[in-house]
Amino acid sequence: MVAIADIVVENSRPGVLDRLALGYERLQQINPKIILVSMSAFGRTGPESSYRGYGGTIEAISGIQSLTGYGPDDPPRRIKEMDVTNGIMGACAVITALIHRQSTQQGDWIDLSETESASHGLIGEHLMDYAANGQSRYPLGNRHLEFAPQGCYPCQGEDSWLVLTIQTEAEWQALCKLLGHNDWGSDQRYQSAKARHRYHDEIDAKITAWTQMQPVATACDALQAAGIAAGPVMTMTDLCQDEHLKQRDYYQTPAQAPEQGQYLGFPFRLSKGGGQMLSRGPDLGAHNQEIICKLLGHAKTDLPEIKAESLGTSLDPL
Repeated sequence: MVAIADIVVENSRPGVLDRLALGYERLQQINPKIILVSMSAFGRTGPESSYRGYGGTIEAISGIQSLTGYGPDDPPRRIKEMDVTNGIMGACAVITALIHRQSTQQGDWIDLSETESASHGLIGEHLMDYAANGQSRYPLGNRHLEFAPQGCYPCQGEDSWLVLTIQTEAEWQALCKLLGHNDWGSDQRYQSAKARHRYHDEIDAKITAWTQMQPVATACDALQAAGIAAGPVMTMTDLCQDEHLKQRDYYQTPAQAPEQGQYLGFPFRLSKGGGQMLSRGPDLGAHNQEIICKLLGHAKTDLPEIKAESLGTSLDPL
């Protein structure tokens, strides 16, 4: 497979491929243009390169958990985004290596640290704040470093919430008017975002007094109509029934296999068409026969023996 492949992806601690005689140098002997992506918890070099790590480990070591929670005294909260972020970074790295290969005709070895991917993709601004200003941030809950007010507020009904953000003074004045308190707009304590930060708890209580009397949809519509960024906290049921997503065909039935049911579609649309889901992802082992016979050159008569010697991969479709 390596001889005809463009990319090999592995997700093990450094050294595992070498012990299996499948390290980069060996792969290059087979295919000089091969691109190897080594996705490990802490990268191929450095004093922690041999450490074991999963998502929860990486959330802590990358610094992300130090920024989650409702305040400096609140326990850190998990966000479970590590593998997703690493996959995105890996795809970008592969595209870069492929472009480089077009001009040099050389393969590459991508050393991708999941910890660094998490820090880079999720808390880069906080790292830069410390590097530039020496400020080490603490959890802000639902608030913002600069804008105020910003938060998550209870609405009428059980476990019903909305979020809103005020970025400009015009938006603050619009919020005051909507809530029926124009006097807040002229209150000297609230004359800037910096000033409102000092009274954030007080302002939150005033906003809550209004939101908890409103159905969440009514409140969000009123806030949006006033030019204020606001939206409901959606549950999975809400998302699956959301009319906006339905009208954008976000939920799609595979065109070539409607019996497979409905799946999440693509988050992008192409102006010239496309983006229609044709089929869902293949079952485990669905392409084994095609790979073994067409790509690796085995005869179909070899399949029973190969199946018997399978290294843990389902060969049932054979």
